Amino acid sequence: MRSSFLLTKFQLLMLIAKDRGVSRCAVTTAGVIINAYNNKTGRCFPSFSYIASQTNYSVRQVKKSIGEIVPKYIIKTSKGHTGRANTYNPRFELLNQIKSNSLDELKVGNYEVTSSELEVYAKVSSGALQTVNETIKKTKSNMKRLRMLAPLVRKGINFSTVSQVDIEIMKREGLLKK
Repeated sequence: MRSSFLLTKFQLLMLIAKDRGVSRCAVTTAGVIINAYNNKTGRCFPSFSYIASQTNYSVRQVKKSIGEIVPKYIIKTSKGHTGRANTYNPRFELLNQIKSNSLDELKVGNYEVTSSELEVYAKVSSGALQTVNETIKKTKSNMKRLRMLAPLVRKGINFSTVSQVDIEIMKREGLLKK
């Protein structure tokens, strides 16, 4: 039983790591929070200083990164439950929505706990702000950039400057089929 829950923790962490909108500091912060979650008691309350010591980031960076992951992947249920530490609840139910390893199937909503009830906010997309169907006119220099990056993307190298829309345009133009 313990190993299956460890796998569930790892799957949620990998889901967060695949999200391009989440910084590396937020991914490591999420890893510490998910690792601190106790399945038997359902409690998780690591302090900012504990997370900072485990991730080798500053407390300020940890606070900022928690703001990135809390509405999407982890619910902050209360403030200062045990002393000065916040209480967190990782959203393992997100893993039930995924049939394959594709983030496109996942509909992640932002949740916030107010008066012990969940309020659903607008859905969050895992990709870029624009969609492929609403293409923006690509300039010649941008297409030249995509042609130069296509061989590297084919080899599996990830770039933060290449969005999901750019990859879809590369596929549509036939740059990734070689």
